[in-house]
Amino acid sequence: MITVEIELSATPQLDNGGSVSTIEHVCLAESLTLTQRGTLASYPGCTHWHFKQGKARGVLELTW
Repeated sequence: MITVEIELSATPQLDNGGSVSTIEHVCLAESLTLTQRGTLASYPGCTHWHFKQGKARGVLELTW
């Protein structure tokens, strides 16, 4: 598994829930399929996604 942490500066678009729609829009634009959306007990209040690309093995996991 490859883990990449990315730090983003807070902006009004990201602070007001725009991050969730932006992440989903970008992934769908790249032909990724959303297979799971939820939260993680280790990060209360987060949004956590699983995306796949077609029938390819593996999953892209994102947490905001």
